[in-house]
Amino acid sequence: MHGNYLIFSRGGMGRNFRGPAKPYPVSPFLFPQYSALDLNARFLPDDIELPTHGLTTQFLNFDFGFATPALQIGAMDSQYFPLTLGGNFLAIAIMGVSDVPPGATIPSAGAISGQQVDPAFLLNFQQTHEGNTWQWSNKPLSNREACGTGENPLLFKRPILIPAGDTLACTVQNMANATLRVQIALMGAAF
Repeated sequence: MHGNYLIFSRGGMGRNFRGPAKPYPVSPFLFPQYSALDLNARFLPDDIELPTHGLTTQFLNFDFGFATPALQIGAMDSQYFPLTLGGNFLAIAIMGVSDVPPGATIPSAGAISGQQVDPAFLLNFQQTHEGNTWQWSNKPLSNREACGTGENPLLFKRPILIPAGDTLACTVQNMANATLRVQIALMGAAF
């Protein structure tokens, strides 16, 4: 431990990286899910030199039906969920979960109430900044490609800055032949 973070080095473990070994301070919050340091080195993002002070851990949640049942996504339907940020947010990872809600009508024999259907949905983000809107991806991605889990979040290769006042909207399209509850969470820090 060094202060309130761990030091990892890409140059350690006998690997041949370009240039001299450079230590990277990484919050232990990012690495509880991987077991060996040599495996962790493969998941280190390029730009992880984040400030070690002044950031407050935060999650942006896009909830489609867990907290508000009216937002559940019908079979082969889509939902749109916009959030306007009150402060700067630096997204470093994404996670997602979905299931068939209890008591839902299930036309296919493969889907069981409370079960995870996989791949279950397509998602994409739209960010609006000062009247300009763009998508994070040129096409929607399946939950297998775009989302990690709470146990193993998918770390972005580079942190994504979402400035205060921007609107970030998540669009989810249900691919299952049953109603789904979906929750997408961006893990990061507010400053």
